[in-house]
This record gives sequence, C-alpha cells and structure tokens, in this order.
Amino acid sequence: MTPIPASSMAGSAQLIVDAIGFDAAITLLARLGGLTVVLPLEPQARDLVASAIGVDRAKALAAALGGGQVLLPRATSWLLARRDEEVVVRAAAGETRTELALRFGLTERHVYRILAEASATNPSGDRA
Repeated sequence: MTPIPASSMAGSAQLIVDAIGFDAAITLLARLGGLTVVLPLEPQARDLVASAIGVDRAKALAAALGGGQVLLPRATSWLLARRDEEVVVRAAAGETRTELALRFGLTERHVYRILAEASATNPSGDRA
C-alpha cells in the first residue's frame, strides 16, 4: 500500500488535482476519499477509480501515484477551500452565478456568499 501521512493529506490531494484536473479530483475524492483503493496501472472501466472518473483519468492518476493500493485523502476542508477559490477565479473570468452553481453543484445563493466573502477579504478586487 502507498501510505499517505495524515500531515500530507492536503498535499496528496494537490497531487491528485495536478494529475487529473480539479473537476475530476473533486468527483473522485467526494466519492472515494478516505478509502484505500486499488489503482491498477492499466485500469479497466469496471475498476472502482475508473468508474468514478473514467479510464483515461484513472490511467493518469495511476501514472502519477505509481499504482497499487492507495489511500485517497478525504481532504474535505482543503477541497472546499479549493472549490471556493475556483469559483472566484471562474467568476472573474466571466462565468455567471448560474453557471457556477451548475458547475459546482451549489445554489446561486451559495455562489453569491463565496464571492461576497472573497470580496470582503480582498476589497481591492484583485483576484489574481
């Protein structure tokens, strides 16, 4: 098994994001985070990870993590913080609250709160 120390769970979540992209990482960790899974180097559609994120992304993840048994981090707080950052970035790029709500499975009101909080913590409006 490839153990991931508790102190580096957020770091391993970032490795997963780097390997398969933000949206797929959110999907994977929401469904399988906290579980030890088998990650074959040549995943098939019936494999647990591949069924969650697709065979191509499962292959990319296996290449990044080396395959075998892998403890996927739950990383809930980290994922929520990253999601909120992504909402702010996409809003700055022109996506509407409705589009953001649909993309992230949120209500428009929650998207508004995320954007209002980001604006309050960065009153200059600089989102870079």
